[in-house]
Amino acid sequence: MNCPICNSSERKKLLAFHETSEDKTIRYNLFKCINCGLIKPFPLPYTEETKNEVYDKLKPREIKIDFDSPEMRHYLRNFLPYIRFIKKYNISGTCLDVGCGGGSFLYLLQKNGFKSEGVELNTNAVSALRKEGFIVYDKALGDELYKNKKYNLIIVNHVLEHIEDLHSFLQNTHNLLDEKGLLIFAFPYIYG
Repeated sequence: MNCPICNSSERKKLLAFHETSEDKTIRYNLFKCINCGLIKPFPLPYTEETKNEVYDKLKPREIKIDFDSPEMRHYLRNFLPYIRFIKKYNISGTCLDVGCGGGSFLYLLQKNGFKSEGVELNTNAVSALRKEGFIVYDKALGDELYKNKKYNLIIVNHVLEHIEDLHSFLQNTHNLLDEKGLLIFAFPYIYG
């Protein structure tokens, strides 16, 4: 597998780090691209062909969302730097949260005046968020569903590390941005 950023085939294995499958049975080694420094598991824990199989394993548990619980209020603090950034640069309008999970960011965005929508592939999360009144799509970017949609802000928070075809994903994301729209990416930093 070549690097999805620079297309280099040269990589080295990181001995001290790895990812583990959801059920803790499989260990995925991490490799660093010699050319650009991107760190990704190899092989990917799931690919375009296997991602639905991975998400289907999450189906048995019912997701209950309680934005007023002490645990959720504590968790929401993780998103406050984004909200400060959005306010600092006076960003407003429509927002798409790609990989919105349990809807924490959607909730905060709505509380701060955004018309926010989400994208999530976990059907339980989609169902729970829709019950709470959120607009959440269960189709990957690039689907016909998004053909005529445009957003002032798109947030991609801890999603890129799960994407197999970064170039297509980034093109599909770019196509959804309004002419003066902004994009916020966040991803885990393995050494941090």
